[in-house]
Amino acid sequence: MNFQDIKRIKFPMVCIETAYDHIRQAGSQRLEGVVLFAGTYDPVEKVFHVLETIVPKQVSVNIDQGLLYAVDGDELHRINVHLHATKQTLVAQLHSHPSKAYHSSTDDAFPIITKVGGFSIVVPNFGMEEFSLDKWVVYRLNANGFWEEVGLTKVTDIIEVI
Repeated sequence: MNFQDIKRIKFPMVCIETAYDHIRQAGSQRLEGVVLFAGTYDPVEKVFHVLETIVPKQVSVNIDQGLLYAVDGDELHRINVHLHATKQTLVAQLHSHPSKAYHSSTDDAFPIITKVGGFSIVVPNFGMEEFSLDKWVVYRLNANGFWEEVGLTKVTDIIEVI
């Protein structure tokens, strides 16, 4: 199963607030933060329902070459066990950048979300600004394994905050 058919993702505001709490806390230390969005997919309606924000254990560093976060294999295994037990799957990852939001070469090479049609969201300024979809830069993994930027008009068609 892949997520190429997803037409809408329903994000409860509480899940976004949890994500922003984490990335802002990391950002207050001049570090990037990452969160994952999990839930269930209705293939008939082609709607993904986000049920949970997962804040993985992560190591974030600020080095001369830039900022970096990492989630180790044990933590990824723990998350997969949790997803299996709750009958959920990951649909999107969200992480912060210190200034402009974009997908870096590191973001392209080391995503946590690897399912075709999955989403990677980048938030500028460590998420310190008030939440707004127009500040998100959203990418979607295509069938060739490349992240394609999703334009704002399409983002507002796909993402519904509830």
